Amino acid sequence: DYDVQNVKEMISAIHQTSYQTYQLLEDLLLWSRSQLGKLSFTPEGVSLYEACQSVFELLEPLAQQKQIHIHYDVPQKLCVIADVGMLRTILRNLLSNAIKFTPQYGTVNLSVSIDHHYVEIAVTDTGIGMNESIQSKLWSLTASVSRCGTNGEEGTGLGLQLCKEFVEKQGGKIWVDSVENKGSRFVFTLPKCSHSEDVE
Repeated sequence: DYDVQNVKEMISAIHQTSYQTYQLLEDLLLWSRSQLGKLSFTPEGVSLYEACQSVFELLEPLAQQKQIHIHYDVPQKLCVIADVGMLRTILRNLLSNAIKFTPQYGTVNLSVSIDHHYVEIAVTDTGIGMNESIQSKLWSLTASVSRCGTNGEEGTGLGLQLCKEFVEKQGGKIWVDSVENKGSRFVFTLPKCSHSEDVE
């Protein structure tokens, strides 16, 4: 017989495995289409708030499994020039990585700042961080890094390479600041819509 807690744990494990499989297949499909030049690219004015909201809703169950607090502080009127599918892929990979490498009861935060032409989006976590050797290999095709998360979550190392390609295709930049055992901060930029609300 299974009690309520056993059932909850089984459902949680099934959800985590299903999401990991989905993300792996999605990233592999996007990567193969990109390499074949068959990936559509349609930059337009996109609500950053709505893109973040949809990705956070997708990832909320993963955060709940580890009792991680996730938060995003994005003005509702803030607009960026981006391909909405690529933007969601970037956000999905950066946020799911932050959850993956953050231990139980940790925090994942998404914040933004802007200048006259660009929006800077930062995903910060209180996770295990990275040493300089790992950081130097993150964006390399020939030396991809794949590490297990704090709950044994697996990955391919492909997600960050997709992020780099998609950010640069949209005229932005991406980088990371990380301290081992203290956490990481991934930052990327995208062009700002001319009518976007200013952020203090």
